[in-house]
Amino acid sequence: MSISELSQMSAAQIARAVKAKELSPVETVDNALREVERRNPAINAVVFSDPEGALAEAKELERKILAGEDVGVLAGVPTLMKDLFGEKIGWPATMGGLSALKDSRSSSSGIFPQSMERAGGIVIGATDSPLLGFRGVTDNRLFGPTRNPFNTEYNPGGS
Repeated sequence: MSISELSQMSAAQIARAVKAKELSPVETVDNALREVERRNPAINAVVFSDPEGALAEAKELERKILAGEDVGVLAGVPTLMKDLFGEKIGWPATMGGLSALKDSRSSSSGIFPQSMERAGGIVIGATDSPLLGFRGVTDNRLFGPTRNPFNTEYNPGGS
């Protein structure tokens, strides 16, 4: 399957293909990481990615699938979490680009990434957010503005 085909699939389509062994979780995560690398310089949406951790999770999910274990409704679906509440242990935790927290690391995993992972999803990183989530635009001093992928003259909004 080509990168462009995979990039156009819905979460439900990806999960069905992964469970049917038509797609590997490693393929879905690798594709998502490459898309972030390709697109993020123009839109500044992703402020942190964890390729090693995401690929390790994908390999473990693949092992479970091959062993016939239940892998959840979102099996192999790569996703990103907001910097506001989507941290995992050791990930940056800046609460939407708060400069005072620029070196802060999360000591626990948030409920949102935990829920996604229980359902078989794979959290690959964190997205930019408005400072403390209090604005309708995503632009903060630590990471700068996020651009709309359809028109980079615009901001995609905020929390």
